[in-house]
Amino acid sequence: RSAELGEVGRFTVNDEDLFVGIGQNVACLRIKSGALKWAQPTQQLVTGRPAADARHVYAGGVDSFVYALRAHDGHVRWRFKTNGPVEANLVLASGIVYAGSHDQKVYALDTAEGEKIWALDVGAPVVALTLVGNLLIASTLAALVAVDARSGAASWTTESQDVRWTAPSLGTSGELVVTGTDLKLTAVNLVDG
Repeated sequence: RSAELGEVGRFTVNDEDLFVGIGQNVACLRIKSGALKWAQPTQQLVTGRPAADARHVYAGGVDSFVYALRAHDGHVRWRFKTNGPVEANLVLASGIVYAGSHDQKVYALDTAEGEKIWALDVGAPVVALTLVGNLLIASTLAALVAVDARSGAASWTTESQDVRWTAPSLGTSGELVVTGTDLKLTAVNLVDG
């Protein structure tokens, strides 16, 4: 059935279902059977990994919107407009969904109503987000930017020196580890970048 809907993006799961961007849709598939439960159309491609909890799935689209959909039927609960495509993965924590946009901003949105809590200009399109404790790491085409997830204040920036980095992962010693177009692993100190 996915061939009828379009290109398949990255996915996330909750206890019962898998949520994925497929073409211009956010789709819900049953984990046990693989059957399509619902597909909610958007205005353009959905390429980033959604975030989900038991009641809602949150997804960003190339149409510049962040969507909150009811997990059981795909009904749009709210949507929030940014000024650029939202292709980065979304991050969900403590009633807040974090989204990065090609408008060079990271947004913190209240999950209940989609109201903006804060937005921070990070100077380049956001391609990935990673949350480590209360530190939100925005990966851009030019740098890693650490943001206090509660206040939206930038903590530090580490420029990538013309290397395009992946989304960071937490290393075994508490550092951020990235790979990049230079074909190297790079460790970045969480405290000061």
